[in-house]
Amino acid sequence: MDPKSAKVLPRICTYRKRKANHVGQSPKEIPTNVSPATPTENGDGTSIWDNNFPFGDFIDKHFITEEDRKAFENWEIDECFHVLKATPIQEVSIIRLMEQKVGDLLKKNKAYDEENTELKNKLSQLVEREEGLMEENIKMKLK
Repeated sequence: MDPKSAKVLPRICTYRKRKANHVGQSPKEIPTNVSPATPTENGDGTSIWDNNFPFGDFIDKHFITEEDRKAFENWEIDECFHVLKATPIQEVSIIRLMEQKVGDLLKKNKAYDEENTELKNKLSQLVEREEGLMEENIKMKLK
């Protein structure tokens, strides 16, 4: 390959550490899909379901960088609130669309089930009719 024809991609230089590495190095918790109905009030802070779990410290230490702090200072507080208010609305919109799609799928599934039941009933009627015709045919041959 001709070196002049090859595209050289610019190298992106970043001084930020990968956030995924921080999560991978964080203390592990036993995986569970069961959450208590109410968070533990006076736990030792080792479970994420515990009110004493240090989310704030964890986020401050591992996710908020100096660049984030500078960017936040450059934004106006009104803009921050606008972003915070807009994000849940977008999430709810996406959830509603997904809910409608699932609802449509459930309606189609119900219609297919009803059609399948109807076809099974017709098939059983045809099988019974076939058996009756075969019996008549046998009786006619015997005469």
